[in-house]
Amino acid sequence: MKTSTNSYPLWLLTLAVALDVSAHILLFAISSLTVLEIGGSQSQATLPYFFGFFGALLSTLPISLAMSRKGRRPLFIAAHLIGAAGMLIMAWGYVNQSLIGLCLGEALFGVQMASGFFFRFAALELAAPGKEHRALGLVFLGGVAAAAFGPSMAEWSKNLYQGSFLGSYMALAGLLLASALVLSRIPMPHEAKPLAPIPWKKALSNRRFYPALIAGMGCYGVMTLFMSVTPMAMKHESLNFGAITLVIQWHLLGMFLPGPLTARLLERWGPRAILALGGFLYLGCFGASFAEPSMTGFLIELTMLGLGWNFSYLAATEILTKALRPGEEGVSQGFNEMVILGTNCLISLSSGPLLAAIGWQGMHWVGLPLILAILTVSLKSPARVAARQEV
Repeated sequence: MKTSTNSYPLWLLTLAVALDVSAHILLFAISSLTVLEIGGSQSQATLPYFFGFFGALLSTLPISLAMSRKGRRPLFIAAHLIGAAGMLIMAWGYVNQSLIGLCLGEALFGVQMASGFFFRFAALELAAPGKEHRALGLVFLGGVAAAAFGPSMAEWSKNLYQGSFLGSYMALAGLLLASALVLSRIPMPHEAKPLAPIPWKKALSNRRFYPALIAGMGCYGVMTLFMSVTPMAMKHESLNFGAITLVIQWHLLGMFLPGPLTARLLERWGPRAILALGGFLYLGCFGASFAEPSMTGFLIELTMLGLGWNFSYLAATEILTKALRPGEEGVSQGFNEMVILGTNCLISLSSGPLLAAIGWQGMHWVGLPLILAILTVSLKSPARVAARQEV
């Protein structure tokens, strides 16, 4: 249901995305480093990532089903408040050198993470008829703003408490509270709606749903595999925190800066070509693994990784949106995000031990099957996605 044809709600949603992505940048930059600082091993360093994705995995489907009943706005707000509470728990865990506290706090952050997956569907619902692609592109500009200012915030917040990460956790809580406030002002559909009448079995028997699911698993899986260990891999090469945040910044620019252009290309070329483009950019990351790790190498590869995610993620979203029949959104969107998050859980749990065992270059061979899955879907999918099916 569209609430308005003006762009004001979309600009507010873009601001919420900017605040959320800034929080993700900051948490990503410090999460594994915090574990190392309190005495954890490299194999333990990605445990908070795992619990973040696990928290998101557990909450994604309940959030999706609740949104189908109550609308998106109240669930967005509640999830952000829970995420802010998680950041305070992580701050406590850091001060008390408790790995359990860090993992529990990031699990609560996962609830906010899960809600953020539905921002793109909210953008489509808020868009004027025929302007859906442009709405997605506009919302992606929030990520560009975050990429511009997020790394600077990471450096600034680290200096709040004599170079410790305590200030970073306080800043994270503030960002999520600010995002909750912005989301409370967006006039999204809020009236109660009946739960999707289509049963689970029938909804998940829709064959057009599965190419989008595989593409989503692939594009998020590759990014999680590399991004979860990048700070540790760079630290192993004796690169400082400023270098790490710079690489993250360029990765985020790759993820979000092309959003408006990608939206137009989707209209012109269709999702198959854009998904293939994303897959080939990921393949370029695999090719970069044959060079020796360096600051320049990390910068180029992580920028390509962001670009690959941008193209493949938007293409997968297009395939998913057009594949669903009316009434399937609550079940199918929730199941889609749950499976993707389950993949991320496994990857984030294993990425730290894998980095310790096979190194940065070896990690790329682990990601190759996911890249090939994306390219296979791009070959099997229709060149253009048909309009939404009817029941």
